Amino acid sequence: MANGFGELRTQNVFFTIGALIRVPISMIFVRLLHSWIGVIVANIAAMSLYCIIQPFWLNKFLNKKELGDESYVQK
Repeated sequence: MANGFGELRTQNVFFTIGALIRVPISMIFVRLLHSWIGVIVANIAAMSLYCIIQPFWLNKFLNKKELGDESYVQK
């Protein structure tokens, strides 16, 4: 939905944070689990930041739109 609205800032920020923490977390989980499954767990952890924040942001954005606030339109 954020892509359709052209609102990609939140997505860019949290995907960048996820990309930066993915490698160190992968190394930690691989050492703890002694398996490549640590990489999968690290990917899930890195993506969970975005998956938790994005619904809250979209709800706020849609409430503004529903109330008639025109500040979401970029000029």
